[in-house]
Formats: sequence, C-alpha cells, structure tokens
Amino acid sequence: MQLAKKHEDKVINFTMPNTMKHYIHRVGRTARTCKVGRSVSMVGETERKMLKDIVRKAKTPVNSRVLAQEVISKFRDLIEKLEKDVYAVRCLEREERAMAYSEAQISVAQKQLA
Repeated sequence: MQLAKKHEDKVINFTMPNTMKHYIHRVGRTARTCKVGRSVSMVGETERKMLKDIVRKAKTPVNSRVLAQEVISKFRDLIEKLEKDVYAVRCLEREERAMAYSEAQISVAQKQLA
C-alpha cells in the first residue's frame, strides 16, 4: 500500500502517532498536490496531551466530538472490516520508524567522520 504516492482525501488515525512530526506527515497525505482532505483521529485519555498539542498548533480550526458508547459500538463492525488496511498502514509506520532510526545513526556516523 503506497499511500504517500497518491492523494488520499481522508485519513483515519486509529492510533495517534508519538510525535507531532509524525502526525503532520500522516495527515498531510490529505493535502498532497494542493488538494483538500480530512483527517479523523480516534483519541483516548492516554493521547489527550497529543490532542491538546495538535489543537494548539493547528492553523485551521479543529473540530472535536465526544462519541457515546452506543455510537462507537454501532461502527465497531465497520471499523473491523478495515483491519487489513490498518495493519498495512501500521507496518508502513513501523518501516518509517526503522528508517528514521537508521537515518539518525547515519547522521551520527557522518558527524564522527567529519
């Protein structure tokens, strides 16, 4: 799955990234080639700090909604049908983290050689 190579008009974050940089990269897929899109993030209590950071730094208004348990239950089956795609995206994220780690190691080595 090559999300970065085509325009995605919707990005759904089932889990929040660990950093603002990764969040911006992920939701930025909705704005490739000057197009417009939407990003939806499922945020729990443990991710509240990241959400506050996003809202504070956002250049456009961020809409927030609290969903009732009944609504969440209603859509759980629909979300579970996306499980394979979610798994593919999580694999991509894992690869991105490994690449970032490798790039950091290369940078350290280059500095030591200079």
